[in-house]
Amino acid sequence: MSTIQIGTGSLFDLRANLEKEFTRWEKEGIKFQVQEQKMGKFKFLNFTFGKPEKETTKHEEAIFRHNLALVVTNLLLGQVSQNLLRRMIRIDHPYLSADEAEALSRKVIATFSSVGDQERVYRVQEEVNSFLRENKAIFLEGFFRFRLKDYVHELKENLEEAIDQLLAD
Repeated sequence: MSTIQIGTGSLFDLRANLEKEFTRWEKEGIKFQVQEQKMGKFKFLNFTFGKPEKETTKHEEAIFRHNLALVVTNLLLGQVSQNLLRRMIRIDHPYLSADEAEALSRKVIATFSSVGDQERVYRVQEEVNSFLRENKAIFLEGFFRFRLKDYVHELKENLEEAIDQLLAD
């Protein structure tokens, strides 16, 4: 059995975001258990792959880690990106209203998703896969900030362009 931990400091419900994947994995016959932990404002999901009475093969574990990497990639490019954008707006542009900030973050994500999306998804997915091959725990926001600096930089550039357009209107 192998355990991998995913953690977040964000307010979104990590487990609820993964329920659809849990259902799909169960239909595919992937055996796993999920334990939820909270430590202050931080949430962690511990994924234990396999059954206690049966040893898993390296191939089975690699498939599980790959599936988990796909889920983590979707979280990073979705919820985590959105939360980071809101935070950037709140810190760098406090004069914007909450509604304007929300509209801007949605616009940046939509624009970002339509331009070079497949290549970006693949790049992030490879980074997550590589990380999960060597590590048993991933903290989403930390990974995002320190392992995906290029992506964060691109997000920030798109945000600044969107703000310039907003202010010009």
